[in-house]
Amino acid sequence: GFGYTILEAFLKGVAVVGFSTGGIKEIIRDKEEGILFYEYRPEALANALRRLIADNTLKDKIIEKANIRLKDFSLESMACGTKAVYEEALQL
Repeated sequence: GFGYTILEAFLKGVAVVGFSTGGIKEIIRDKEEGILFYEYRPEALANALRRLIADNTLKDKIIEKANIRLKDFSLESMACGTKAVYEEALQL
């Protein structure tokens, strides 16, 4: 389901590469908080890793934005989001 490991990597300052599916693509915006690859093949993963390794500026930008993105998944943020869903449902 949800990519807690991705958030843990963000917390540790590790740049993330992930397959564009499910919760992964909800957490990572391509070339913002990580690198996404779109074909489920080893070559696609290898290319994404090579890109990250070759471009330190991109890697540093990704780590910085990932750290900011963590706030979207704080306990407080998630509780407020859940509350908003319930409040909206009660108004229907």
